[in-house]
Amino acid sequence: MTRRVVVTSTGMITPIGNTAEETFGAAIEGKTGFSRSDVLQDAKWGGHAAAVHIAGLLQGFDSTQYMEAKEARRTDPFIVYSISAAQQAWTSAGLPERMDDDAGNTFGTLFGVGLNGVGHILDVQDLLEDRGPRRVSPFFIPAVIGNLSAGHVGMRFNLRGPNWTPSGEGTSGAYAVGEGLTHIRDGRCDRVLAGGAEAAVHTMVVSAYLNAGVHTTNNDDDKTPVRAFDKSRSGFVIGEGAGALILEEADAAQGRGAKALADVVGFAARQSGELDWDPNAETMAAVIRAALDDAGLKPEDIDYINPHGAGTVAGDEAEARAIETVFGAHTKNVHVSSTKSLTGHLIGAAGAVEAAICAHALHSGKLPVSAGIRDAAFDLPFVTAPKTAEMRHALSLNFGMGGGHTALVFKRAG
Repeated sequence: MTRRVVVTSTGMITPIGNTAEETFGAAIEGKTGFSRSDVLQDAKWGGHAAAVHIAGLLQGFDSTQYMEAKEARRTDPFIVYSISAAQQAWTSAGLPERMDDDAGNTFGTLFGVGLNGVGHILDVQDLLEDRGPRRVSPFFIPAVIGNLSAGHVGMRFNLRGPNWTPSGEGTSGAYAVGEGLTHIRDGRCDRVLAGGAEAAVHTMVVSAYLNAGVHTTNNDDDKTPVRAFDKSRSGFVIGEGAGALILEEADAAQGRGAKALADVVGFAARQSGELDWDPNAETMAAVIRAALDDAGLKPEDIDYINPHGAGTVAGDEAEARAIETVFGAHTKNVHVSSTKSLTGHLIGAAGAVEAAICAHALHSGKLPVSAGIRDAAFDLPFVTAPKTAEMRHALSLNFGMGGGHTALVFKRAG
């Protein structure tokens, strides 16, 4: 018999909230989290006409709620965000402070990261050039390598099962949740702490995205600069943050009295075979169908779609085509909203945050709002104002630079 996998708690640190409750509350109200970035505003753009000044930045986040200031200083912010979101989820789940060794052996940790400690690396490079190799701290390596996102989380709670870091740019967090599902479903773990994190608001990163034509230069509108699926869309805005989900085998969760927010019932991943900078319509359609097959569902069973929805010209068009291809006449019955229009593109954290939002949407019956749609470019039933709905199943889609596509399927618990 296939093991049932449930989400029992979440943690989120995003530009629209420093907790899961704040983030989801802002999402269903359509509140955005964009602000002026000191890092980007102070950058030497060299008169570049397309300079970017805004980002999806955390507001009022205090890492000392989760760790000592000395510990936070020794590592990159993406690891700080990972630990903080994981601690939120852990506390909310009502788990013991640390697992005993027996329980820890069947508890996995999968935490996706896209760009690792890129800002920290560049800062240390400057230090090396200015002051020489003796000034490079031995803590540099553990501060920036991606696997210590999962590593620090596992060490904190004595999780001794599989511990690794999926890295697929914008699909990283989704891979963590999807592989968490398969680890539990296949009997390799009883529980998995799955998530994703990113802290890459840096001039070099934004410059690369700009030159690829996927980051907006819309500095004048810091409320709705990301206009996913709108005719005026011009790209995404980079953001930072983390998301974490506690996944448990249903009987194990019930045995400790935990209640489920939602079930994770399907996952699929596909590669387009090209070095794509935007979703590919055919590959996105294929990954949706594969995830539905994995869940044992038909297209008409889906009630809500949280698309990749980054706001790029070509990507949104490809994704809209894929949704219309798979869902056909049922498309008009599906609620669609891009939460990247609220948070910005959180890269490695995106898939985990959006998965957590889907779980809360199913649990509450409240739909996240898609911001920035003034003149929709596609005939999809977008959620543009606060709305409630009866939902049984939700679909979360993600894309990673280089052609990776993922789809996760969730079911309302009960």
